Amino acid sequence: MLHLFLEQKRQVDSGDFNKPLGALPASLTYIKVVGCYFDQALGPLPPALVHLAVDSAFTRALGPLPPMLRTLSLGRLLDHSLGVLPTALMHLKLGAAFNQPLGALPPKLTVLSLGKDFNRPLRPLPPSLAELRIGACFDQPLAPLPPALVELHVGDAFSTALGPLPAGLAHLTLGNAFSRALGPLPAGLRSLSLGNAFDRALGPLPAGLGSLSLGDAFDRALGPLPVGLASVELGLAFSQPLGHVPRLCYVRRRHCAWAVAT
Repeated sequence: MLHLFLEQKRQVDSGDFNKPLGALPASLTYIKVVGCYFDQALGPLPPALVHLAVDSAFTRALGPLPPMLRTLSLGRLLDHSLGVLPTALMHLKLGAAFNQPLGALPPKLTVLSLGKDFNRPLRPLPPSLAELRIGACFDQPLAPLPPALVELHVGDAFSTALGPLPAGLAHLTLGNAFSRALGPLPAGLRSLSLGNAFDRALGPLPAGLGSLSLGDAFDRALGPLPVGLASVELGLAFSQPLGHVPRLCYVRRRHCAWAVAT
């Protein structure tokens, strides 16, 4: 057996599977538990395991993670230490309740998604990291940001300076507590979303920017808008002239909107 897949799609009743599984086959490479009430210890994880995803009611400690594990996705209730993260791990998604120290991050990690409650210092981010998503409670230093970073999404508690933005960054979302200066925006930035505390000059907007969302405190001149900009969202305080809006499809202010013909 290579795959183990437990799923509950119908309405919960007394027949829902929640029984011990016994020893798992050493050759098992894929475990997914989603949408059901399974909450039993998995026992020692198979040494060949590559993908592990648990969801819903699963709360058990996992024990040592196998050295070949590449993808780990945990549900909203699990809050146990993961121990040493395997060096092969590339994708790590943690649930809402997780708030344990992570230790050293694997050198090949490309995706890191941290849940709502996580607010622990992070070890240096690996240079390979391309996508970083951090939840509502996190407010710890992130700098320096990895050179490979393409997407950065940070929640509403984050207020720490970011340092220079990576040249390849394409998508940046910062929450309602962030008010620090950003420095030059990367030339390849495609979407920029800033929260309600931000009121700093942005400098020249990148030529390829397609989406711009600014919060309720922002009231600064934007300068020339990129010709390919598809949408702009402005907050309640914004009182600056937009100037020429070539090819702009849609402009929205909080609680009102108007279209601009292309």
